[in-house]
Amino acid sequence: MSATATFDKVTIDESVQKLEAISPVRVKEFFEGKSKDQFLRLRKKAGVYAFWWVGDSTVLRKEINKQRYQLKGPANREDHIQIIICEDWIKAATCEDRICLYVGKTTNLNQRISGHLRYTVKDIWTDSKGNCRTKEPFSFEKKPNTVSQLRIGLERIFHDHSLDYIKKNIAISWLELEDNEEVNNSLNRFYIEDKMVADLFPIFNVDVER
Repeated sequence: MSATATFDKVTIDESVQKLEAISPVRVKEFFEGKSKDQFLRLRKKAGVYAFWWVGDSTVLRKEINKQRYQLKGPANREDHIQIIICEDWIKAATCEDRICLYVGKTTNLNQRISGHLRYTVKDIWTDSKGNCRTKEPFSFEKKPNTVSQLRIGLERIFHDHSLDYIKKNIAISWLELEDNEEVNNSLNRFYIEDKMVADLFPIFNVDVER
């Protein structure tokens, strides 16, 4: 007999509130410090997560103003769509003095977070043979991969490799959604993520390719 998933608006609303209230952990602490064991325990744990800029916001604002963001439009459109990350948008994405960069859902928090950051890889734009995966590094053309949305967004903003920025300025908060409600949460995770996007206005969750 197949399992049945049930929509639960209370769980959705409460989960988003819980995530917003959680103090984020700096990524460097997560991968190298006292929280490393906690990160390892997230293998095969389902949940939702948010990446935050917790460093000096003037650094991010300066680069955003300097590097106009672009998005590739639908397949039948050759030119890029210019995106202005304005001050109102940044303010809307700010919660407790931190700026929300990306939110997501997953069935494996450890694997998904690792994919976003590629923490041990200095250059995600070049393959093992030294060939650039795109026309040029940090461009708004083809992405170097499909899993590193957070890092790709940062590197397009800074027009540079971003590991140093990540270690110094990025933190993450997450909420496990399994326990005894794994079946229900397989459904509710979708709406929790959507509500997180609607409430937090994360900068790198924009997508106009389809």
